[in-house]
Amino acid sequence: MADELILEFIGYLWKEVRKYSIYVLGGQGQAVADILPKIPDMENSSNLRKILEKIKVNIYHHPEFSMTTSRAFDCSGLGTEFFMQYDLISSDTTADGLYKMCDDLPVKAEVLKLGDAVFQQGYKKVDGKTVAYMHHVGYVAEVVDGKCTKIIEAKGRAYGVVASDFKASNWSHAGRFKFWNKQSVLTRNLYLTDPMMTGEDVKEVQIRLNNLKYNCGTADGIFGKKTDIAVKNFQSDNGISAKGIVGKKTAEALGFKWEG
Repeated sequence: MADELILEFIGYLWKEVRKYSIYVLGGQGQAVADILPKIPDMENSSNLRKILEKIKVNIYHHPEFSMTTSRAFDCSGLGTEFFMQYDLISSDTTADGLYKMCDDLPVKAEVLKLGDAVFQQGYKKVDGKTVAYMHHVGYVAEVVDGKCTKIIEAKGRAYGVVASDFKASNWSHAGRFKFWNKQSVLTRNLYLTDPMMTGEDVKEVQIRLNNLKYNCGTADGIFGKKTDIAVKNFQSDNGISAKGIVGKKTAEALGFKWEG
């Protein structure tokens, strides 16, 4: 389910961009109307003015903005609200906490994939010592021709949740969340039958094949003729006997763990 969940995460991020959701320190998905009375206790007066000005701009210039459906996030909250909802993490955390949940990656457009995270490093004093930490995080939300092009981030009080060009910000670190790498398991052979096989395992195979550009059509969990053709094409391209059966070799080639 990892690929499907990543795509759902990307859809969630773009939805918040389209709703002109705002930035509030400590925000974790609260409706703007609900968090507004609490902001004076969460932000200093200067930051409060920036947030109120952003809300005013949104009201007058962006009809998609709504006090009841647009939401408030800080940079880590934009990710953790989703991750906690799907039990990927157990509690809220900071940008630095999210970085510690990642395998390190080079900050290169051709390496980053959908759902990866990019970070900005800062420094703070701890017990008289200068310590490096990650103070801001964004999420890879668009990849074109194999290269990262867009980052979605809760950028700041004057911006809110926005889609930024990857090259527009000075990202110092990048990582892939370890929970994205959990292997899905297949426990049975999957192939074209009459009546057709159905199930979440079929849907996961379809999603994986579609992502690899082997067209199964809609990932509906039904092993039909399009899925059969996609499986055979994948097998032919990967040196596997093209019988259309997703067994051990095909499952492992697709990145699944086989326990059939």
